[in-house]
Amino acid sequence: MDVHYRCIQIVLITWAALLLSKRRGELRLWLALGAGCLIAFVEWCSLNVLPVGLDNYRSSLLHMAAQDGGEYTWKTLASEVWRFAHFSGRWAGALDVSLWLVLIPVALRAPKPSRERPALAVMLQWLAILFVVLSLLERTTRERYILIYAPYLSVLCALGFRRLSELRPAWGIGLSAVILLVVSGEYGGILYKNRDLDTAAYNAKLRANIPTGSVVLGSVFYWQAFADQPYFCGQYYLGRLAELTDMLDPAEEYPSPSEAYAALLGILKKRNIEYVIGCEDFLPFLKRYTPDGTLPSRNFTLVATIKDPYHGKEKARKGSYSTRIYRLHTSEL
Repeated sequence: MDVHYRCIQIVLITWAALLLSKRRGELRLWLALGAGCLIAFVEWCSLNVLPVGLDNYRSSLLHMAAQDGGEYTWKTLASEVWRFAHFSGRWAGALDVSLWLVLIPVALRAPKPSRERPALAVMLQWLAILFVVLSLLERTTRERYILIYAPYLSVLCALGFRRLSELRPAWGIGLSAVILLVVSGEYGGILYKNRDLDTAAYNAKLRANIPTGSVVLGSVFYWQAFADQPYFCGQYYLGRLAELTDMLDPAEEYPSPSEAYAALLGILKKRNIEYVIGCEDFLPFLKRYTPDGTLPSRNFTLVATIKDPYHGKEKARKGSYSTRIYRLHTSEL
């Protein structure tokens, strides 16, 4: 997932908590976490902020903070509650939540003189910081943001499992057997359901219809098929141009559809795009810039249509998806 203003806030609050920490054991752990955050933050700035300039990034930051998810309501402020509720509604999520509910209370029963107490305190403080910050700044309920909590929940579960094994060895063995059985069944089911998925064959079909060395614009999911040639990642690339530069604006901000289309064609020409991969994930975004919601044949010639039961959509789930490959006529731009 992208790292942007939410994680900047989390890093700042982490350092504030570090400075306020009084206990020696907790301070060492906060220093370790803070140092890791700082290293990642510096690396991220060098990749995301410095290339576009601080002023451009700051304007994009304010735009994202203002526009992401719509107006604040009690539902958006409760986004984290809804996120965990949606997550626990799935089979895999229900298993994870069950483990949290069983093991974390066991971990919290560690005796006060234990060396685990500082780790427990820091993990709980960190989880509280994440919950508050994301409740205020993340207005969607996408389940994938559970990953932000996962490392700390996993540490707490590990401490709880260790404590359980010490107090009741038989319970620890039994819980391990249950986890192994459930996880094996879950992933075995996933492997069986997707037994016909063949990404290599799909990528080979894409390459067979696009000459080696051509400049390609397509979904971020298929860049690995063209790792040895220029590849621009669809709506992510065009979206960044619209947010961070004056070269392109969001399609709805142009006075007329023809002006939006002219701006898009100008970008494609400037980047020397030769082929466009129009899968069901990327085409809707691209068509926002076209006059009538279609790709005009004077600029886009359909080269091939690839049908696949898994690929061609944002999520690899079985269906019937079409990926269209277009040759771009630069002479007509």
